[in-house]
Amino acid sequence: FQRRRYWRSTTAETVSSAAAWPPGERVVTPAAEAQFRLPIGLAGFPWLGDHRVHGRAVVPGAFQIACLAGAWRATRGNGPVSIADLTFAHPLVVSEEGAVEVWTSLAPDGTARLLSRDDDGWTPHADARLGAAGDVPVAMDLEEVRQRCRSEIAPDEWRERLAGIGITVGPAFAGIRHLWRGDAEALAEVRLPDGLMAPADGPHPALLDACLQVAGGTLADDMAGEPLLPVGIDRVALFGPVAGPLWVHACGSGRGEVISTDVTVCTEDGTVVATVEGLHVRRAPAGLLRDGAASALFHAVEWREADPPRAAAGGRVVVVAADPAHGETLAAALGDRADVVADPADLPELHDSDTVVDLTAWNEAGDVARSLALARRI
Repeated sequence: FQRRRYWRSTTAETVSSAAAWPPGERVVTPAAEAQFRLPIGLAGFPWLGDHRVHGRAVVPGAFQIACLAGAWRATRGNGPVSIADLTFAHPLVVSEEGAVEVWTSLAPDGTARLLSRDDDGWTPHADARLGAAGDVPVAMDLEEVRQRCRSEIAPDEWRERLAGIGITVGPAFAGIRHLWRGDAEALAEVRLPDGLMAPADGPHPALLDACLQVAGGTLADDMAGEPLLPVGIDRVALFGPVAGPLWVHACGSGRGEVISTDVTVCTEDGTVVATVEGLHVRRAPAGLLRDGAASALFHAVEWREADPPRAAAGGRVVVVAADPAHGETLAAALGDRADVVADPADLPELHDSDTVVDLTAWNEAGDVARSLALARRI
């Protein structure tokens, strides 16, 4: 390189230090993704202490939605936003002291991720695809929904039911003023609790969480013993100011190990300001948030060894092996059918019946035996 540096610097450059609200401050890095950093703790967000699961302060999914939507608006401008294929990988738990650093990244193609970083490294929390939401749905007929949802549950009774399954909702998340139930559906009047200020753009996470709480009204009789935590949402669409007072209609769309609900949020005249399609929740055992057991609730990526490729009848086998000993051992076992190259750039012209076996990652002496075992399976 003739003493010239060609590597791009990975040192983050802060653009703004004034953003203490989702998605946080914009950070410039060499990556193509737009990245935002937000320290989350009870000192900066004391109202998060009003949302607890089995005694632990857990950042609600609504807060993560606000981070994702905020990232879109910060890079693409204000307007309706769609958050599709939203999956929650691990609960975001806040300690009683200190703060956890939360990062939201948004790629040019709309792929978004939310992760946290602490002394133990990075933890993924949410993934989604972001885009423009499109046209606003037709207005909701609130009177028709009221006729179907006639069984009222007092807000205090609702919060007692939540406490009975390990979810403690304090004043900041007590946005449900009235709640009525019907057959697998619920209707609620929701307002931002006193003491919280609505942000200029996007919904307040506590208000959005209250809207999502209405989904629990569709299955209040089934809530017993264990809390329900979100594991994914098919699509969230935010069309306009979600400020309140709001009316929220939830309708159950599936039962089983994973329980699904659709939610529509509108104003008094029925104008739809947000929709949630396919809110999926699962039961969370009491030990879930202790001793790193949170991942047990969620889906995980597991790598499994696949069967090696089988050469087609009459085809050649081309072995790529940086160590000639490994390649020659396998080639000798395969006989005249095999060729050995040390560099992928030296591959000969291949045909559909040929098979390439890459052994460049095998560099230990014991891999010679593995080469023989592989030859017997090709």
